[in-house]
Amino acid sequence: MAIKLKVYTSRLNCGGVVWALISTVAAVAAGIGFYLPYWLEGKLRSSADDSIDAEISFGTFRRCNNYYHQSVDGEDGVISGCGRYTTFDAIPSLWWRVSTIVIGTGCGVALLMAFLTVFAICLMDVFSKSSARISGALQGCAGLLIGGGCALYPIGWDNAEVSSVCGNTVKPYNPGMCSIGWAFYLTAIGGALTFISCFLSCNAVRYKKFGNINYHGFT
Repeated sequence: MAIKLKVYTSRLNCGGVVWALISTVAAVAAGIGFYLPYWLEGKLRSSADDSIDAEISFGTFRRCNNYYHQSVDGEDGVISGCGRYTTFDAIPSLWWRVSTIVIGTGCGVALLMAFLTVFAICLMDVFSKSSARISGALQGCAGLLIGGGCALYPIGWDNAEVSSVCGNTVKPYNPGMCSIGWAFYLTAIGGALTFISCFLSCNAVRYKKFGNINYHGFT
């Protein structure tokens, strides 16, 4: 007895392509913003004539132009260049360490989902409707992690390293004489777009008839 079976394939529809593009832009933006140490920016001024000696910036786990106090020769100074802290424990705030872990996890998930969505533009059967929605749910979690990490970061502004640059008025959510850098906003925007993109996954997949298969069962 022969049975004719219809075979369908799945691929992204127009909405799915938009989902893939927004997911990619969001993940890349969040990843770049997270890596670059331009979250909190301040200017180190000379006590003699109030001239600007150096511009110093901080990220969650990296910094630029490290300020040191009372070196071997008895003077303050700045070590030029950008880089990460030598160890994880060297990050001057517990909140910055937590923020690094939380945002790093969110960016990792967002980049993975973005890669899969771009892959699905080129190939069929990467996503079904249910797997696309699961991926969207993961993106929503990633967006919340990135946004939550950005919200935790200012709590750690009251550490000694930041106070030496931003002044004694600096405190959580008050940068004192410093200003919030563009990398912080880039990361936050990337996290927001990642969260928004999860809703685009709900109707991102369409099915198309691929052909028929004749199945010969037992008689």
